[in-house]
Amino acid sequence: MRARAEAWKAIGSQPQKVRVLGVPFDCRFAKVMVDADYYMKRIANGTVKLDIDGLKSISDLDLDAQRQALISGNTSMLAGGSMSRFWFSPAETTYEVRDGATILRSCQVELLTEAEYLYEHGAITRAGKADPYGAQFARSFSKMYDEIAAQRPIYRELKALFSFVAIARLMKDDHVERTAGASLRYFLRSYKVPCVPISRAVKGLAHVKLTTETIETPSGPRQYHLI
Repeated sequence: MRARAEAWKAIGSQPQKVRVLGVPFDCRFAKVMVDADYYMKRIANGTVKLDIDGLKSISDLDLDAQRQALISGNTSMLAGGSMSRFWFSPAETTYEVRDGATILRSCQVELLTEAEYLYEHGAITRAGKADPYGAQFARSFSKMYDEIAAQRPIYRELKALFSFVAIARLMKDDHVERTAGASLRYFLRSYKVPCVPISRAVKGLAHVKLTTETIETPSGPRQYHLI
């Protein structure tokens, strides 16, 4: 059992390719997105734990369900295992128009998820629905986003970037350059975005938790080892 756990750690720790979409690869905006995403996945798999009540990793949620299955005697529920992808997305965004000015009142960030399947030949495809534990983790993360950001400032910066995007989109939709008579040509055409190097690959995140549960049965105590 321990040998298999170590083998899984070795597989899961292999380098993972970094993708950046929508902004230049080597810039501060991209680095914030990559760092926020990478740390979120450490929280998701239980590699790190924040001091926030109710925020449980997927591995802890799965383990809790396994324990309940043992206690209830429903050992057919012990299979477990899933694959999910996660991404941050803008949630509720509110504006106020007053005295010719548009004010951004709120720009919330939420974590979304979708289950995936792995075929025998190695291809990964989307399931079109969320894994129950993945969905529970995503809801908790979204609900506690500000608490998480208080402990990990990278999420405050990510939320600020979402706000900048919301403002830029509003400026574009309202044709600010034309209606306000302001020239944005320098920022749109000539400004050089400072280079912030980002690694093209990061170490994979592997976390294996082993626990032993002793369940009383009519024939005496029975010991289960859960991975």
